[in-house]
Amino acid sequence: MMEKWKVIEYYRDIARREGVKKPTGRVKIALIYPNVYEIASQNLGFQFVYKLFNETDGIACERFVLDFYEDNLSIENQRFLREFDIIAVSINFEEDVLNLVKFLHSQKIPILRRDRGSDYPPLIAGGALTVINPQILIDIVDIILCGDFRPIYESTKSIFTDYQDKNRFIGDLKQFNFSIYSGQDRLAKPAIDYSCEPIFSSIKSYKGDFSDLFLVEASRGCRFSCRFCTTGYNLRPYRKVDIDKIKEIVENKSFSDNIGIISAAFGDIDGLDDLLNWMIQKNLKISVSSLRIDSLKKEMLEKLKLLGVRSITIAEEVVSEKLKKLIKKNITEQQIYNVVEKVAETGIENLKLYYIFCLPGEGIDDVVAMVERIKNIGEIFRTVQRDSHNRLGKIKVSVNVFNPKPFTPMQYFPLVREDEYNAKFKILSELKKIPNLKCDIMPYKDAVIQSILAKAQKNIYELYMFYINNDFNLKKVLKYFDYSYIYVSDVKYPWEDLVEPIFPLENIKVEYERCLQLIRS
Repeated sequence: MMEKWKVIEYYRDIARREGVKKPTGRVKIALIYPNVYEIASQNLGFQFVYKLFNETDGIACERFVLDFYEDNLSIENQRFLREFDIIAVSINFEEDVLNLVKFLHSQKIPILRRDRGSDYPPLIAGGALTVINPQILIDIVDIILCGDFRPIYESTKSIFTDYQDKNRFIGDLKQFNFSIYSGQDRLAKPAIDYSCEPIFSSIKSYKGDFSDLFLVEASRGCRFSCRFCTTGYNLRPYRKVDIDKIKEIVENKSFSDNIGIISAAFGDIDGLDDLLNWMIQKNLKISVSSLRIDSLKKEMLEKLKLLGVRSITIAEEVVSEKLKKLIKKNITEQQIYNVVEKVAETGIENLKLYYIFCLPGEGIDDVVAMVERIKNIGEIFRTVQRDSHNRLGKIKVSVNVFNPKPFTPMQYFPLVREDEYNAKFKILSELKKIPNLKCDIMPYKDAVIQSILAKAQKNIYELYMFYINNDFNLKKVLKYFDYSYIYVSDVKYPWEDLVEPIFPLENIKVEYERCLQLIRS
């Protein structure tokens, strides 16, 4: 526990460095991002909700991040959570739910909805997690607003500005078909923003990896349909932003010469070449997210290098042809080697790689092939960097356990058992011997927690109670909580009774059957 005056000074310093105006308005909304400031401040959705609330007459929205738990305060005016009329949570990742549980408990707010009377503020939730598996939140929050916030707020703004009473507020929100709540008698329909109006940074974060970046969205969703990925299934449809609109926003709204372009597949943005040329002319710097191997051309890499890019991230995911067909990511061995060579030739000195293991149908030989692939990549990257630039370059590899996600074709598969994980982990440990390569392999306990939350069942509230009653020690919690559902395929999926999938369920099942056929063959 930190002394209260230090917490006050900490958040005053953030507010001063950001230069945010202190919001004023009759209705006070606490907006929580259940993670630390560095992570919260780089989330465009969180910033966008904050911006919309504070652009509304009569509303004063203040942010809560979880750099502290007890005695935590809002950034803007250093208020306690219980001083607000409405508590709103922006939540995008499953593990953040545990942070929310811990924070509510530390603030003396009962974590279960049923234990909070009318003297507690209403608690609402939005964010990407609401369209994936709302079961994870339904016992905690009073109501879930499912989907994109722009159309949601257009429909509900007057309900927020006219706020008088908790029960009336919740009752008014329940009338919308994008709302999810306990006891509902219909499927919620996620709100979708078809406007293609990009969201962008409204606050300059003062610390963290993104502290000097002006972030702007170039696309939403993903045009590809990798069978394991929530973005391609749960964040549909794919929507692209007009390049001229991005230029206009950067020209008129940016607070920095360092521009972060947000897109699930950066290399596939229409008009990308034009945008890069324009940024070069303007002497800007750029930061990009993961790039698809089949879209990376040497000309693009050379322009990215001119724009200050020092690291390229590519996600091959799997190595063997059978697993590529399984996840529906068809990239050839030669393509990956060619791209690695081009990155090294260009002089971009850092390479990040993402892989998945413990997929259904994966054999030991597939894991051995992955190690061999990464060794070859390392050799190519080091050799070309040495010959062309007289340095070795650095490679970072992240290898994650396959985790079945709701409303994807691969949701029906179980999590790998620990003995199989251990056998494959032992083989992957060879990666740690490769020079100039740093390798992070997901621990099995992390995969278990992620799977428990991702595929949360109706008993998930028990996990939250065990978590509180065992001093937030997850190792102890797992001794009491029944999480056997992560290891079976025929379990009931509660999210299917709460929200209508954006990609039709019958089509998801067809894709799952194709997965089974590929594994059998």
